[in-house]
Parts: sequence; C-alpha cells; structure tokens
Amino acid sequence: MRRFAEENARNLLAPHTDIFISASQHPISSSQKSPHLLSSAAFFLRFLNTKAAPYPSDSMASTTLTLDTINPKVLECEYAVRGEIVILAQRLQEELKNNPNAHPFDEILYCNIGNPQSLGQQPITFFRE
Repeated sequence: MRRFAEENARNLLAPHTDIFISASQHPISSSQKSPHLLSSAAFFLRFLNTKAAPYPSDSMASTTLTLDTINPKVLECEYAVRGEIVILAQRLQEELKNNPNAHPFDEILYCNIGNPQSLGQQPITFFRE
C-alpha cells in the first residue's frame, strides 16, 4: 500500500518538482505567505525520491513460525471452556446429589458459562438491526 501511495504521489507531484526544488535552494523571505510550505514540499519530494527502507512485512515474510521459534508462553497457555470453577461446581453438585445435607446450600447455579437463560432471564425477543 505504501509503495502504491508513493508512486501516485510521485506521479502527481512530478510536474511541479522544479518549483519545489528551486524554492528549497533559495531562501524565502519572511514576508511571504507560508514560508514553510515550499520547503516542506521539497523535503517530501526528496523523501519520495529516496530508496525506501525494507518494510517489516518484507523482512519477516521469510521467517517461518515453528514450535521452536514461537514464544514458550504461547505454548504453555491454556483455555478451557470447562475450567476449574465448572469442574468444582460439578463435583459439589454430585456431592449434593449423594448427600443433600453435605453443604449449607442445596443447589448450584452456573453463573460463569455465559448463558443468562440458565438463571431465569428471558431470551431476547426482538431482531437486531
């Protein structure tokens, strides 16, 4: 994308380069409007005419991600839909089923699974726009 923009800018500004270059070579009097406009344009043109540095995406394109090069923390990370809380809740529910007086509560509410209907909330009845 940057290369495309550079080429378009270069093509658009090419007919006017002699104005910008001559303006950058001669000092502009302080009485003129926008004294930095022409010098900024000349700097921009010089920037466009220089060879661009290699892009990070170009230099990284040859690097392959493997199990040896990936961050070890990525390999160690865990994601479980049925995490420790749900496993503990199921164990407690099993204990309550086998011995109803084993705990000071008589039921388990699964609040962490993202299902509001399990807690009695009515489903959304309108269509989203």
